[in-house]
Amino acid sequence: MTQPTQPDPTGGLAILAGALTQQGYDASVVTPAPYLTLRIPGAVLPQMIYASGGSFWWRGAQVIAPCGQIPLAAETIVWALRAHPHDPGTHDATAPGDAFSVGASRHRPGSLPPWPGVL
Repeated sequence: MTQPTQPDPTGGLAILAGALTQQGYDASVVTPAPYLTLRIPGAVLPQMIYASGGSFWWRGAQVIAPCGQIPLAAETIVWALRAHPHDPGTHDATAPGDAFSVGASRHRPGSLPPWPGVL
């Protein structure tokens, strides 16, 4: 009996990295884990994005989009990063539990409201 083949997460992450790079972000795939690093100007640490179970995920285990929908994943990531800008003087966008971090359950008063399914 043959085992069903699992999709290669590196391929999807590489395509997503290319889509984000085309939009001006510094994105690259790190192996052998694999995961995508997304460097944000002013942030101490990069955002990390994973592919598992047919979906892209933020490092905080929140789904971004299905792996088969690269344009939606890229749009969701860019939207989330723009909705929650990084303030290098006071906040690290990658700090767990930070109200300004991507994927946080709260949002800053006066900022864009959470996009359903993203934040």
